[in-house]
Amino acid sequence: MMKHHLLSLLLSGQFLIGFCQLTVNDIPAGIMNGADAVLLFDEGEFTVTEDDHAFFKVKQRIAILNGEGRNRFAVKALGYDKLVKVKSFKAELFDQFGKSIKQLKKSEIQDVSAISGFSIYEDNRLKVADLRQAEYPFIVEFEFELEYKYLYHIPNWRLLPGDEVGVMKSTFRITSPKEYEPRYKVMNIEDRSERSENDEQVVIDFAYENLEPIISEPHKPKNVHPEIVCSPSKFRFEDYEGDLSTWESFGHFQNSLNNGLDNLPLATARKMKELTKPYITTEDKARAIYNYLQENTRYVSIQLGIGGWQPFSNSIVDEYGYGDCKALSFYTQSLLKSVGIESHYTIVYSGSGGAPELDPNFSNTQFNHVILCVPNKGDTLWLECTSQTNPFGYAGRFTGNRDVLLVTEDGGKLARTPYYAPEVNTQTTTAQIEVDANFNSSANVSISYAGLQYENGGINYLSNKGDDEQVNWIQRKITVPGLQLTDFNIENNKEIIPSVNLDFEFNSSKLFNNVGSRYFIQPNLFTKETYVPDRDNSRKYDISINMGYVDMDTITFNIPELLRPEFLPEPTTIESEFGTYTSSLTYENGILTYIRKVMIKDGTFDKGKYEAFRNFRKSIVRADKQKIAFIKRT
Repeated sequence: MMKHHLLSLLLSGQFLIGFCQLTVNDIPAGIMNGADAVLLFDEGEFTVTEDDHAFFKVKQRIAILNGEGRNRFAVKALGYDKLVKVKSFKAELFDQFGKSIKQLKKSEIQDVSAISGFSIYEDNRLKVADLRQAEYPFIVEFEFELEYKYLYHIPNWRLLPGDEVGVMKSTFRITSPKEYEPRYKVMNIEDRSERSENDEQVVIDFAYENLEPIISEPHKPKNVHPEIVCSPSKFRFEDYEGDLSTWESFGHFQNSLNNGLDNLPLATARKMKELTKPYITTEDKARAIYNYLQENTRYVSIQLGIGGWQPFSNSIVDEYGYGDCKALSFYTQSLLKSVGIESHYTIVYSGSGGAPELDPNFSNTQFNHVILCVPNKGDTLWLECTSQTNPFGYAGRFTGNRDVLLVTEDGGKLARTPYYAPEVNTQTTTAQIEVDANFNSSANVSISYAGLQYENGGINYLSNKGDDEQVNWIQRKITVPGLQLTDFNIENNKEIIPSVNLDFEFNSSKLFNNVGSRYFIQPNLFTKETYVPDRDNSRKYDISINMGYVDMDTITFNIPELLRPEFLPEPTTIESEFGTYTSSLTYENGILTYIRKVMIKDGTFDKGKYEAFRNFRKSIVRADKQKIAFIKRT
């Protein structure tokens, strides 16, 4: 079997020589069409030597076709720290015909700090090779080798590294002692792996050719790109032995990292008991402790060695008042434990763009954050412990509606954070507008943003800002013609389903537009929908709508006696599987009343319904532009 494998190596090596000489002219039209760049070849090899040691070699040749491709693929950055070493790094620039223009010298590869602005303990650095040039197309080659002093995380192999990039050939090899054989899962493409072994080693090869680019589409689902996701089985990380073969064993490994760090000072434990003495329920006690955490700690990043995965001790957080997501979540867990409340250290992939679903049968390390889960008799609480402003129990867009790993005494267990339904994510607007005989208007407006709309435009942070920033936000977001703000107030209600109330007053002389003998006004002043997705006649992917919501408006205009409506349009009703829309106008005793409600559903919808979705959005935009004409009484 190994002889057969050696022969395949030789043949593939000869084949790759041909790919090393490819130029822009060799790219097939199907791979070129719509591409910003094309990987002429992309070759990777991950070699495990011991339970805490591996090497990752990569060589790639990339045709840069336009400015977007230049910015995305003509610069290569390699991260390293005390656990990851850059053993070699080469970069060479060619013209479109394959003639060498420049090979970067070692001194021309930048070595820069990757320390973030909120870090005090971090040893991350970057080596950066920049081959960008003004004229394209051109070709770049990168070749590097990384040495890993741990196996806790194995890099995935991205066959198509993003939209608008094609691939002519991509190969990936995993070589490992049999006892440490990594696991893998092929995503969004056929599994073409070939496995061979001898008494000591396992070799797994993957080879793919002529992968056409995935073209960006409005509302395309995430995680559609083909890749090989890798994960270790048994490994050692500094002084810790682990096994990631199952989610349960993953949790046991995290417990081993956390063990011995729960050294909460007795004085703090007594303080927590005193603090929670007036409260009876788990929720109220947890809220009191969460408020204490926000008032007495702050977030800093800790990315030093194993500190990237292990919290530091409670005594340090307690003494100095800072920590990263691991340390602050672990500290909060200990604060709750001191008053008899159970909670679970919870590992999550955070971000407003959502997170990949976790496969119950394939445990891996695709996480970047830690929060805390507090069981509460079927009404589980989720605590974001790094924020000094986040409402208690609110997961929001950052960690809501996704799979997570609970670290329990019995090991790791999968769970899911809260889903926020459309009827929870509301924006409710009420306004009373007085219009005088000279068409000058004065208005009192109240807008409530709740659920996930609590985060609209960053309004959840606005109450902590100064007056100037608040005024700028209102003037930027409230696009009423001629708006002159006269007064405002912002109230932040930090409940588990939070809301922000924005009350303001304004004057305007431009709400009405005079055309001949008519005076036009657009009654939807505050929540006009303008978004219509682009036309797409060759849609390949289903429609994904990440957030559903409900907007409700009630606006009254006190119209001067000299005017009357020329006519009142009929009520508008739009119904679709993507949501509903209604609006109506009534006029009685000088009062024009505009009532509007739009509900957008979240979810995934068949790609064949894209044009129906587009028409639904177009109908809403058209309805929101509706105007009413007034004429003078005779």
